[in-house]
Amino acid sequence: HTLGSHAVIIGVGPASRSAAYALIKAGIQSITWVGRNSKKGEKCLAWCAKYFPQLRSTWLSTEGQQLGPPPFKESVSHLISGTPPLTYEDWVRLSETLQAVLGENFGLLTNGIFIDLNYGELRTHGSRQYCQSRQRAHRDGSDMLIGQGVASFKWWTGSNVSWQEVYIPLKHS
Repeated sequence: HTLGSHAVIIGVGPASRSAAYALIKAGIQSITWVGRNSKKGEKCLAWCAKYFPQLRSTWLSTEGQQLGPPPFKESVSHLISGTPPLTYEDWVRLSETLQAVLGENFGLLTNGIFIDLNYGELRTHGSRQYCQSRQRAHRDGSDMLIGQGVASFKWWTGSNVSWQEVYIPLKHS
């Protein structure tokens, strides 16, 4: 998927930061983080400033409180969810709460992509339903899980394995 300049990441935990790292290495220029806890938001912004000083980074609370510069509105190429599974209704409520700051649908462009780091039909039902109702592309966290497996295998064994060798057996089991 074509990488744009702006991303919104829901959650500030390890999975969200891993996704941010990949986006930053691929050239994303700004990230708006969304979370519930301002102390964790401050730590997240400090992490960004320390390791990625060129990155424009903002934090928003789920109620709309803001730390950092104003986020880019209606120009988001990637929406990443690092939260536990949410229902369709939760996604609608959160989107509506942040609409004034980010724009409709978290500011996600019509050709943008929503990546829910959860994986599997049940765990991503709410985010998939949200995307389908708004004609947005959706992916789950399977690719990230496979990538972690491949990286772990190499780290533990010193041997390379292709993602196809991991993914195809997983898909058919």
